[in-house]
Amino acid sequence: MRRNIAAFGGDPDHVTVAGQSAGAGSIAALLTMKPARGLFRRAITHSVPGTYCTPALAEQVTAALADRLGTAPTAAALSDVAPRRLAESVYSDALFRMPSLQLAQANAAAGGTSFLFELRLASPAFGGALGACHSLDVPLAFGTLDSPTGKGLIGDPPTPGALAVSRELQQAWVRFATTGDAGWAAYHPERQLTRVLDAESKTVPYPEQASRRIWECHAPAPFDLMREGL
Repeated sequence: MRRNIAAFGGDPDHVTVAGQSAGAGSIAALLTMKPARGLFRRAITHSVPGTYCTPALAEQVTAALADRLGTAPTAAALSDVAPRRLAESVYSDALFRMPSLQLAQANAAAGGTSFLFELRLASPAFGGALGACHSLDVPLAFGTLDSPTGKGLIGDPPTPGALAVSRELQQAWVRFATTGDAGWAAYHPERQLTRVLDAESKTVPYPEQASRRIWECHAPAPFDLMREGL
């Protein structure tokens, strides 16, 4: 890429890489690999939560959590959460949210700059049951709302809110790639500001505080749950 980017009008000293879901994990891995040092200057990772658990699996996860995370803050934070919602939150936290948060924290500690956002725009598919589901960010980021995936996840025609989120997300990508500024306040461990993308977007302190408190003393390790037969 660095050898050939100039032929496309790019600057080899200002390469931005981006990935979603497993691609986001690949980007995070590149950030820590010595052979990748100096190959790119900025990174964009998208990892939208969106898991679904059956009632039986939800009960198993709840029981496992009581053993693994059975601290007072955990019990207080989750006392009113239904088992299925709890199970979905655990997997979303362990696979997506907490690794992203910890990456931002580590980058800040190393003197880097990160811009956190959380997609809250709910997909209308299946009567809204999917919420801000996994991969919803893809047609929004690329502006492909009229594609089969876009129509399936966002609706046809898309709502004004979806159009607004798509425009903001695209503008954030371009602004970040060209200037290093996504358009909202950078993440700081004390302020923890995060952009929440919705029909009416806003910048707020990190919105998943209950999860942050639960996981701050535990490394996200979903495969530990898998080894217990879940």
